[in-house]
Amino acid sequence: MKRLNIALIGAGAMGWRWAQAIHAFRGGRLAAVVDIARERAQNAAARFGAVPFAGIEELLEDKKAAVDAAVIAVPHDALSSLARNSLAAGFHVLLEKPGGRTARELAAAVALARRKKCVLMMGYNYRYFSGILAAKKMVDSGKIGIPIFVRARHGFGGRKGYEATWRHDKKISGGGHLIDQGVHLIDLSRWFLGDSMRARGLTARSFWKSDVEDNACVIIRHKNGGLSSLHISLTQWDPLFSFEVYGTSGYVKVEGLGRKYGGSERVIAASRTDDFAVRKERIIECDPDADKALVRELEEFAAAIRGRRAPRPSGEDGLATLRIVESVYRENKNI
Repeated sequence: MKRLNIALIGAGAMGWRWAQAIHAFRGGRLAAVVDIARERAQNAAARFGAVPFAGIEELLEDKKAAVDAAVIAVPHDALSSLARNSLAAGFHVLLEKPGGRTARELAAAVALARRKKCVLMMGYNYRYFSGILAAKKMVDSGKIGIPIFVRARHGFGGRKGYEATWRHDKKISGGGHLIDQGVHLIDLSRWFLGDSMRARGLTARSFWKSDVEDNACVIIRHKNGGLSSLHISLTQWDPLFSFEVYGTSGYVKVEGLGRKYGGSERVIAASRTDDFAVRKERIIECDPDADKALVRELEEFAAAIRGRRAPRPSGEDGLATLRIVESVYRENKNI
């Protein structure tokens, strides 16, 4: 298949990371950069040899723009509408998490992708970190037996003035740290233990003075009987990522995600003996380059397009995750 001509919609901080990943991706090229701040679009386009556009309407009106796919990285309130505009134009879409402020918003894009026979992939890049991939391979190969539970903790402490950013404006974000970063843990727990049957949770506004939560604890019962215990925090002053999967005959843990989450990433695995002693832990140091996960995402995106199959994760996966978030918000009267 020919290289994908990709339009990047959103040239903010995450957009720049995506621009670099698309540039490094051998299966495609950055053809266009779209941002309502024209100067941002022009700067990114100039850096990566693309054509700038000040809005998606401008891109769609340009008959010379031969775009095959779009990567959308914008604040939550614009994700679904931009996805629907792109899908309506026949573009395949890689949509940054959470895909919308509500499940209803994302569901509209999922339904349109199905009608247009376009690929809609969710941007849950944590699935593509080298440590997470190594842990998933171990679990799938039976190294820890039958998975019983997931325990995960994830958070950081924000920064000065963080409460004034769009992430703390519920009209834009749809919620707080649960819908922003907690969705990663929900998605991973579903990936490792399967679909959920029931979810309960608590949220709190502990420190940041805004109308959204800065801490959330979620318990999920999966259809296979497994449990996930998740804590997401914006008062985790020492940045942390810890993802543990325990099975009937061992365990595997992923500690760190590079960058601000400890600067490293490693997998720790061990099995138990018949007399319930734990064998010596095996430690695997992983590549902590977070942006390589984005390139791996693009590889899966392209493979799904070529194979005319559902991507991993799919729009339906994103929808299942958002429904868990909404159930916790309803329980806590966040929405």
